[in-house]
Amino acid sequence: MKQIEKIFALMCFNRRKRKWWYPPHFMSESLGQFFVGYEASARLSELASKYPSMVESRKVDKYMWRRIKWEERDRWIDQLPQNLKDIEAKYDA
Repeated sequence: MKQIEKIFALMCFNRRKRKWWYPPHFMSESLGQFFVGYEASARLSELASKYPSMVESRKVDKYMWRRIKWEERDRWIDQLPQNLKDIEAKYDA
């Protein structure tokens, strides 16, 4: 999986447990297949800029926190490429 796919997959897998995410959430090697590392901040920014109707952002201290707007899923799901649609379907909690 590409890094942006790992981030989206982890956000999908934990959609009911965690609402907001920031880069260190993707930097722990204990994440196994979802580990991204130091590039998590750039990948989260990329996800937010590519899919602004899907991702909400807010700045807290030095990090931008992001969340998927699951309540508006019907508005953005058709805009995603097939690989992200497949991830969302696979990790639907």
